[in-house]
Amino acid sequence: MQQAITINITIALFFSFFTICISSFQQLHHYIEFYNNERFQKKLNNLSPVEYRTRLLKAAKRNDRQVEQIYSVSIKF
Repeated sequence: MQQAITINITIALFFSFFTICISSFQQLHHYIEFYNNERFQKKLNNLSPVEYRTRLLKAAKRNDRQVEQIYSVSIKF
């Protein structure tokens, strides 16, 4: 009887640890997505990387001088 209780407690602890790990990985993934795609960056003229790439592609499609101006922003340190 006591052995069955011990096994049930062990299983419950394992599942609670497992759910904590999954939650931690999800939060880490969310932060990495934010850091790489949504965070404003000074090197990109205070744009997020997604906004920067979108503007660069639009300028390239228009084929005007903005491409050179936008691209030069990312080279400056």
